[in-house]
Amino acid sequence: MAIAFPSTPSVNDIFSSGAKSWVWTGTVWASRVSTNPWASGVWISKTSAYNAVSMDSIFADTAGGPFTITLPASPSFGNTIIIADKSATWATNNLTIGRNGATIEGSASDLVVDSNSHILTIIYNGVTWRVYIQ
Repeated sequence: MAIAFPSTPSVNDIFSSGAKSWVWTGTVWASRVSTNPWASGVWISKTSAYNAVSMDSIFADTAGGPFTITLPASPSFGNTIIIADKSATWATNNLTIGRNGATIEGSASDLVVDSNSHILTIIYNGVTWRVYIQ
């Protein structure tokens, strides 16, 4: 059985068929072990402004001062970004989540995170970015 991949994907788009999934790299569909963004075990650490891409797992360290992580423009259904408070400093030096044109929880405002020690899972549901706090 041939798999019919989408013909006009955007970079980091996820395509699943049965138990298998792939991510569009910009040139090819690359096989993914899991659709769970934590499964890769790859986390990046940021201490200043950053433009996130779907499937990023980010340690946001605001110990040196507040900054903004900007969500992807033109998000696709299921785009996911995970952001963790690396130094428990978001209450002192707020982290801002820049909406980049889409809404966050239905609001046309950026999200300012002003409490410590959270992990945010941010998922685009096709209409707005939803934020799940752990």
